[in-house]
Amino acid sequence: MGCAKSTPKGEASVNPPRDALEILTDGQKDLLRTSWEAFRTEYVLTDGIQIYIHLFTVDPSAATLFSFVEEVSIEHLLTNEQLFGHVWSLLEYLDMAITHLDDLHYLRREAFDLGVRHSIYGVRNEQFQVSR
Repeated sequence: MGCAKSTPKGEASVNPPRDALEILTDGQKDLLRTSWEAFRTEYVLTDGIQIYIHLFTVDPSAATLFSFVEEVSIEHLLTNEQLFGHVWSLLEYLDMAITHLDDLHYLRREAFDLGVRHSIYGVRNEQFQVSR
């Protein structure tokens, strides 16, 4: 899925990498769906916050993109209700993506829109690489 980036005029453009979804087998899609169902437990928010703890550990400057993250200590992150709200949004997006694995056109449009929204906040393409 491609990520939007800002152009000099502030317009969004897309540099799509090779579409991984076009090469996923049915078995791989089933594995993604099964894994996602296993991940969706009562602890999903606590598990989801680990994504941001990792992000802020690897790239502390990423925390400046979140107006509600005042410090990147684990204690603060684990008690930050606004961050948990953002985690919930991420998890809803992942749920949507897993649900629509067979609809590449829909996923491309959603990914583009998400990229545009993130570019407005100043997220750079290389910052998406940190989460890998």
